[in-house]
Amino acid sequence: MDEMRGDEDVRAAQAQVLSALAGRLSKGDTLLPAEFVAKLAEELALRIDDEAIGAAWAEQGHEEPVSWRGSAARSSRRGRGRDVRDIELLSRAVRDLEALGAAEREDISLEIDALAFDPVPRGVMAFHGRKDGHLQSRMGARRLLYKVQGMLVTVVAITSEAG
Repeated sequence: MDEMRGDEDVRAAQAQVLSALAGRLSKGDTLLPAEFVAKLAEELALRIDDEAIGAAWAEQGHEEPVSWRGSAARSSRRGRGRDVRDIELLSRAVRDLEALGAAEREDISLEIDALAFDPVPRGVMAFHGRKDGHLQSRMGARRLLYKVQGMLVTVVAITSEAG
């Protein structure tokens, strides 16, 4: 109960800060330093992703994740002689993927396929101190959220700058 109240207090304080910032910007006040805005944007993205991970696992419950087809990647020359991980998607990730346009869906599908060969490619970020074992891979304005457990990669959600 205290933790929920604490979250409500933090959200209320955040709303006040954002409201004050919007008021200043609408009056033509000088903009904030770029590094401050970048840090704020990164923190907001982490919070969006943190909430998406928690919601995706809660929604999944005891339902079995969907096995990822990945047949094109698995049958390619890249897979010969290498350990190839199984990939599964939570319901949230399936919905997120289906909501994308065809070109973007194809790009993200290729990224998911690639995780079978290299689950932690260069540029992937861990959620240290947030969601245990979850990783984030950025693809433009989209972020692929997933978890690696041995020879299994579980894609949890696909988020964007807009949340």
